[in-house]
Amino acid sequence: MGCSTLSSIRRGLPSRGATYISRGEDIEFWLDEHGHPDYVIIYDLDDFFPAQHDCFIETNPIVGITDADAQKAIEILNYKV
Repeated sequence: MGCSTLSSIRRGLPSRGATYISRGEDIEFWLDEHGHPDYVIIYDLDDFFPAQHDCFIETNPIVGITDADAQKAIEILNYKV
């Protein structure tokens, strides 16, 4: 199974009359459509639902992902096994 692009996810989003859809909504919609596999959110802004925070790693937008961020992502995924 290939990865979905953000544009293909957004095409499938129902119109709610809003002009802004948060990353949290994007992810929640995708998970509802494709099941809830183990996942980690790695992003430089906290634009997610409270229930997604256990899977979220906030990176520094200037530095990007660090070794510590990568290690935390591995720990999150290993914890879910």
